[in-house]
Amino acid sequence: VTNKDRDVALQKILNIALKDKKTHGKWLVFVHKDSIDASWSNVAKATVEGRLGVSAKVSTKPDPTRDTHLICVYCKRIYSCKIMTYLTVY
Repeated sequence: VTNKDRDVALQKILNIALKDKKTHGKWLVFVHKDSIDASWSNVAKATVEGRLGVSAKVSTKPDPTRDTHLICVYCKRIYSCKIMTYLTVY
């Protein structure tokens, strides 16, 4: 799938969600265990300050098969959550 095809599909989904007023949801982001402390710190701070979603949570133990933690961010307007800007990648 090309980036253009992906963008077109996402825009169609967004249009349907907005039309039907179904914009609540959550982002599920898998973060490598080496990056989780910095990423969670950023996500938690942004959530508390009202710059991200309405709530968030993080797994306390990594998935042993992938060495990743899961961060969940719950949003009122799922498409306006800019979670990727708060993640730290090593």
